[in-house]
Amino acid sequence: MGEFVVAHEVAHQYFAGLVGADCRAHPAVDEPLAQFAAGEYMASVHGRAEGRRILDLNARANYGIYRMLGGADLPASWPVRRYPTALAYAAMVYGKAPYFYVSLREKMGAAAFDRALAKAVAAQRFRLVTLDGWVKALAKGAGPRGKMVRRLARRHLYGRHGDADLKVDASGDAVLALLLGKDMLRQIKQGMAMLGTSPKALFRMLLGKLGQAKGGAGGGSPGDLKRTLDQLRGGGR
Repeated sequence: MGEFVVAHEVAHQYFAGLVGADCRAHPAVDEPLAQFAAGEYMASVHGRAEGRRILDLNARANYGIYRMLGGADLPASWPVRRYPTALAYAAMVYGKAPYFYVSLREKMGAAAFDRALAKAVAAQRFRLVTLDGWVKALAKGAGPRGKMVRRLARRHLYGRHGDADLKVDASGDAVLALLLGKDMLRQIKQGMAMLGTSPKALFRMLLGKLGQAKGGAGGGSPGDLKRTLDQLRGGGR
């Protein structure tokens, strides 16, 4: 996590350092790009498969935890003030939105994606850009693939398709498998079934419905979840 966080913060020298944005009004301009760029760095150092796993741990897990705790999918394009909680903001902007770039890179191909991104950066260098303006610049940089950019942006940034796109739902199984491992999750679920409960119910009891709490208030925090998972891992050994 420390390595990923450093890469994320260095990426902010480009977004929103080189390409500026109002981080309160348009957080989906720089934060998803910083997340994606950190994932690309991790892939360059650790290999593509491991880089994707690390990105998922630092991005997809945000969205999955939020959904498990009762939060509803929301657009990633909102200003910060519109999100009901800090967890909702993190889930959409840091968790869901980076997969716009993952999907775009996969569909365009790495070389074409890099060219489109470089052209968009050159066009917006040392300027302040809105999210709409950034998507427009990226679509223009993509040339004949511009329609694809706009279509994917509508889905990932402006839409509510997080569950389908990230293969996560409110059951919590996907994110717990990511965090705990499939074997550990299976053991925990078997044990809890004997007690008439489930991992999702346990985490909701321990942490509260963070996804639905107003003003950031709730029964716990992502840090509490990490401590609980660490305890479960220790108990599993």
